[in-house]
Amino acid sequence: MPWPCASAGNLEKWAAADGRKLPTDTGAFIADLVGSEIPYEEVINITANWYVGHFTAAELNEVAAFHRTAVYRKQIGLMPTLMAEAGQEIQQVMLARRADMEAKIKARFGAVPKTP
Repeated sequence: MPWPCASAGNLEKWAAADGRKLPTDTGAFIADLVGSEIPYEEVINITANWYVGHFTAAELNEVAAFHRTAVYRKQIGLMPTLMAEAGQEIQQVMLARRADMEAKIKARFGAVPKTP
């Protein structure tokens, strides 16, 4: 599997598929590894360059002004809840549609990938 898919959750699934259990500190290890290999400053620079490439100075001022509002702080504060709740709902939709999706994959590629 490609590296971007190597989250602690995916590593646990892959290990379980092989009959192994990962150490309890796997999530912390992955976080530390990513943090040391891709320092926060580098992420900030990449992100800042993206904004500069996609927004004018005036638009960036508008974005900055919005980020100072109460509604933006509320939105950011609710982001973990959004991700958890929407993620669960999306997972249920995917599970409900899995058979149809697998049939389409099989029709296209002749096989369905094994799920760990």
